Amino acid sequence: MANSASRLFRELTEEELKCVLASVWSDAALLSYSLCSGGLFNTTYRVSFRTRGREQTVILRVGPVHRELLMGYEHHMMETETAIFAQMHKAGIPASTVLACNTERRVIDRDFMIVEYIDGVPFSGAEMPEEERRAIDREMGRAVRRMHEIECPAFGRATDVLFGRSYTNYFDSILAEVRDLCEKTLACGLYTSEESSFIENAVRRHEAILKTAVTPRLCHGDLWSGNLLVEKKEGKWAMAALIDVDRAYFGDVDFDLGNPWILSDGFLEGYGIQREELETRERKIKRECAALIYFMIETYVWAAQYSGPDNAANAKRIVMEKSRFLTEA
Repeated sequence: MANSASRLFRELTEEELKCVLASVWSDAALLSYSLCSGGLFNTTYRVSFRTRGREQTVILRVGPVHRELLMGYEHHMMETETAIFAQMHKAGIPASTVLACNTERRVIDRDFMIVEYIDGVPFSGAEMPEEERRAIDREMGRAVRRMHEIECPAFGRATDVLFGRSYTNYFDSILAEVRDLCEKTLACGLYTSEESSFIENAVRRHEAILKTAVTPRLCHGDLWSGNLLVEKKEGKWAMAALIDVDRAYFGDVDFDLGNPWILSDGFLEGYGIQREELETRERKIKRECAALIYFMIETYVWAAQYSGPDNAANAKRIVMEKSRFLTEA
């Protein structure tokens, strides 16, 4: 889908691009820039420039316009991502390297961050033999396992925790997220008050199970093959970096493993878990609560932030299915 399908997207002028570069590298001379396709939340560019006599290429990500459409945790995502990438690097997890992050909105009227350019492509779009694809899945599984070994000070969306809103137990953090989403989608007319109550009560039924998670762990929060960059090394594909951690969550590992887009056999092998282990009642409940949140977010962003009513309707259908499952489980 084209970037213009997003209500949050707006291109920069060349003068704005030059101002952004000059705010970080005072002698920067812009050489070329191109808009990266695919992103709907941020407006993203590949930028080449000359500084101190040498050429450099970076990725510039510019925050959304129409910030009134953002969910609560989306207001400080670049600062959060900068902090999370630092933790990932410290743990030896391949990740983006942030060169600059500016959320003062004085250079231009939007947040922006600059990261090192990685000469790779999203795993979702890379064509490779099945054997190499499974090897990448295993690498990703190992990286996520290392990520989950990072313990955190409190439960909740990383943005909220870093900016003063945290929870002492996992159930309270999950319930707060569900209630926030219900409030946001109800205000937009995406759910009725009866549907919102049904969704919230479905999660409330499993307070005891959610409270069995006692250690907050760093979860990516948006794991799918598009957020994994791969590159060719000596003729073979290899993992380059996990990216886009702006939805990171400090919670139970099943918050990530509840994501329906990653659980390939190769991923589970690399992570070091048998599929059967995920099928216990307790873990299924925790994963379904996480998936409920994923699809509530999908409902809101496709209806309110992007132009995707069919995607929003499909996400809502899945939310109601998962709410019924949690009610009956």
